[in-house]
Amino acid sequence: MINITLAIISGLLLAFSFPTMFSGWMAPSLGPLGWVALVPLFVAIADARPRRAFLIAFVTGLVCYGISIYWIYHAVHVFGKMGVVTSVIVTLLLVLLVSTYLALGPMIARYIKTRWRGEMIVLLPVVWTALEFARTYFPFGGFPWANIAMSQWQALIPLQILDVLGMYGLIFVMIWVNWIIAELVMIFRGETRAFIGAKVVATVLIISVVIGYGLHRMDAVEDVMADSEVVSVGIVQGNIPQDEKWQATKARYNLDVHRKATKELFESGVDLIVWPEASFTQYVSDQVSSADPRSFGLPMQTLGPLPAVMFGVIVYGKNNNAYNSALLFDAKGELLGRYDKSHLVPFGEYVPMKDYLFFAKKLTTPIGNFQFGKRFEPMKFSKGKLATLICYEDAFPDISRKMVRKGADILVNLTNDAWYGWSSAAYQHLALGVLRSVETRRFTIRSTNTGISAFISPTGDVVMKSPMFERLVMVGAVNPMTMLSPYVKYGDWFAWGCVVYSLIGLIVSFVLVITRKKKVAKG
Repeated sequence: MINITLAIISGLLLAFSFPTMFSGWMAPSLGPLGWVALVPLFVAIADARPRRAFLIAFVTGLVCYGISIYWIYHAVHVFGKMGVVTSVIVTLLLVLLVSTYLALGPMIARYIKTRWRGEMIVLLPVVWTALEFARTYFPFGGFPWANIAMSQWQALIPLQILDVLGMYGLIFVMIWVNWIIAELVMIFRGETRAFIGAKVVATVLIISVVIGYGLHRMDAVEDVMADSEVVSVGIVQGNIPQDEKWQATKARYNLDVHRKATKELFESGVDLIVWPEASFTQYVSDQVSSADPRSFGLPMQTLGPLPAVMFGVIVYGKNNNAYNSALLFDAKGELLGRYDKSHLVPFGEYVPMKDYLFFAKKLTTPIGNFQFGKRFEPMKFSKGKLATLICYEDAFPDISRKMVRKGADILVNLTNDAWYGWSSAAYQHLALGVLRSVETRRFTIRSTNTGISAFISPTGDVVMKSPMFERLVMVGAVNPMTMLSPYVKYGDWFAWGCVVYSLIGLIVSFVLVITRKKKVAKG
């Protein structure tokens, strides 16, 4: 029972290390808990058999994710129009899925150690990181939300290693630190742990490198920013209630809200104006090449191509195919670029395996099933090249990395978190956006329907952010950045290394188990 209690404590600590809000009440910022949150769990599973380690860790996952992603229920029940029981089941299924990922880490690490060899201080961070990498892609395109690195979104110094190792490197370091603290706790209780001196020295070296690199890299990036061009950007936060967004009787009014804001920003002299996801409430053909500037709030006659205006819109193509898209126009109404969302929300924007999961169709948006975008090209205007991320695409490192490799010098996230009400979702989404800025060393412009809109610097500093559920405009300055971080150049090399190490450990352990069984049978 003591081990289950420890697992529950870890679940609570990990959950509250993430941005947490209940019905409008925002919990204190407790990101530092991420460095110790898993200590109780690791004490509980330190010498457990693999299956027992899985069960104990699974409890931690249930507690953590039950608190962290409860807001899925709100979207499914309120806007998906599903009953209470069905909504609870859908939310619980997702909680069970991500809890399984969390629980597999201790189980696999213990399996490799007991069947083959290795120290948990190495095995557990490696396996945990490999599983978080897998969670980014599987199933149904992945769900990397609420990984332990997200807890550090306000800790600028340790965040800087993301531009080399990606978020997976920070996950590795945090699991390592949690484990060494757990071992020290066990020694304090009178237990003996092997190689503790070497482990402490290695930990001090790792932490020193992380801190030293963070301090150095922040200064270097800020120097580059100081020498870069400045682009003035206006963000529109329309604050359109989700249940009114697609009402035909409200379409004109909703569009006028954004047009009025655009006129205000135009008069302030900004270079770029950004509306949120699906904020242009008129459907657009995929053959569009120009538009009347007045349709998005600019005067008919302007002296030049600025300000450019980007907005989210539903684009229709052949066979009535719909795309969740972003369009970029110059001030004269010429289309500069289009991006179609490539990473759609399963059960929200499309139904995977719809022949078998036909009952989930009612969860999708009023538009129905969207088509997947195929291109990752930046959109260019006279002041920069924009990598567009729609909705939760900024949760996936590979999308922003691909666009930056193709020349993007600014990240733009158009999103609509109104689905989740007064919950943790918007704050957690902002936290994930911080990780992408640091990985790519790009400013992020976040334009959201109901908040949190923000400007995020290439060092991860949230320079400016909006309150939730307020109609407003924000004006900020961003620097187009051309430097390419090692992470952008080389990708998830560290995560893949962890995957390979884990697979080798599993295969060797499995072969040894089979071999031993054969020897016993012969003997």
